[in-house]
Amino acid sequence: MAALADVRARVRLRLEEASEGVWSDDDLDEGITATLELYNERFPLEATASAAIGANGTNVAMPVNARSVVRVSLENGFVVPKRAAPVERTADERLAWETFAGTIWFTRPLTAQNLTIWHLTSHTVTDVPEADVGLLVLGGVWKALEQRSVQELKRSGPVAGTASAFVVRRAREEFERAFGQRQRRVRTMMVARE
Repeated sequence: MAALADVRARVRLRLEEASEGVWSDDDLDEGITATLELYNERFPLEATASAAIGANGTNVAMPVNARSVVRVSLENGFVVPKRAAPVERTADERLAWETFAGTIWFTRPLTAQNLTIWHLTSHTVTDVPEADVGLLVLGGVWKALEQRSVQELKRSGPVAGTASAFVVRRAREEFERAFGQRQRRVRTMMVARE
């Protein structure tokens, strides 16, 4: 697991800048963070959380930083299905759940218990698997070059921007190629027979 400082150092190495000259730490951190957002859109972190619900409770708050809820199960192991679109009356609906405004709502009151909530959340830099840290580095390089290109365009006009556009495009293509390969990576698992 890499820390932000480690990823930043690797980005600096790729940009061939030993210390803050052209890019400040904040500039590079912004590029790494932007790449992490792209990574989280495609490969969110899977997590579980527990939530206590009181007697006759009909809702619980979604876990902190949850992007979406995948499954909710009761204390006895029963998996509550996700609610489909209601048809006619909702008074005789079976137990189901749906999310709205950061809250998980149930169609029927529950008894007091602890629920298990499976959800998708965002990675932090330290949560990203070691095999994917290189994606953050490539994306950080691309975003840093892109940011610098915009600054040059503001100062010198379209002529300077055209010269750096090629470098930015190449960095973006390198990132997108690696990102696409990550998407196609196959994970295998052996199952032992007893």
